[in-house]
Amino acid sequence: MKLDFIVAGFRKCGTTSIYKVLSQHSQIYIPAVKEVDFFADEREYAKGYDWYVKRYFGDCPREKLKGEVNPRLSMLDKTVPKKIYENAGKDVKLIFSVRNPVESLYSLFKMRALYGRAFPEEEKELNLEEKQNDMFDYFVRSNFVYEDGRYVANQERTRERMIESGKYSCYIKEYLKYFSKDQIKIIIFEEYIKDPMIIYQDLFSFLGIQEESHIDYYEKAMDGNRVPISIESMLEYDRIAEIYETGILGYNTADYGRDLRLRLQYEKDVEKTVKIPAVKYKMGSYAREILNSYYEEEKKAMEDLLGRDLGTLWW
Repeated sequence: MKLDFIVAGFRKCGTTSIYKVLSQHSQIYIPAVKEVDFFADEREYAKGYDWYVKRYFGDCPREKLKGEVNPRLSMLDKTVPKKIYENAGKDVKLIFSVRNPVESLYSLFKMRALYGRAFPEEEKELNLEEKQNDMFDYFVRSNFVYEDGRYVANQERTRERMIESGKYSCYIKEYLKYFSKDQIKIIIFEEYIKDPMIIYQDLFSFLGIQEESHIDYYEKAMDGNRVPISIESMLEYDRIAEIYETGILGYNTADYGRDLRLRLQYEKDVEKTVKIPAVKYKMGSYAREILNSYYEEEKKAMEDLLGRDLGTLWW
């Protein structure tokens, strides 16, 4: 069995909403678990493609389009595109959702802060209370250095991967080594949130299927604006995460982070245990200036890939 499509990226660019909408289409079959890690996890990949098909598509009707949604497929292990090509098939269609990388990093920061993982372990001993209203700016200032007239990622920091995840063109170009441009659909997140119905009409046409009237095109992912306001809160979130990972609460240990339902339940359990007020952090002008400068080359690279001017859509 070959796959018909894969939504392969990117993080904090609407892939959970895309997953929810695709799940509603009668002509599409995707696994109940979002972010199946077969192509991205060597341990699962070693079990073989037949195992993957049987586990995640074993009850799939033959006539349905088969695919998966996993932004981790662009994080990148550069072997992933080749694995997909050799197993899922050379004709598989690839879908990427991209977003202003400054905003996607900001959203990713808030998500990781929610789980106490936005800062290196050694900084969890720091008293960040005084920075609670400036936490993202602190993150940016500590993760970038100014060298030779431009901002670059601080190589001594352990959060470089978060920052590099916004360089979408680098990942897409790896896929272009194996797949043609005609097989790739790139969704602009900022256009998606303005009018998702138009985006899905185009996406369904790309997949060769008709739109369906019962589909709720305005499905949204979990609220990403809630973040801990103190280092104590971060540590408490980490403690609860460890409980999940050890299976004390009866969850299937390693799968809770990959299964949307378990993650939602995880959030609910966290909120019951840790009473943390919702806080919406604002990005300071200095942090935005640094990030705009850092991602300027990426904006130009994406404009070249798309063949269009992103103009003020990003910045």
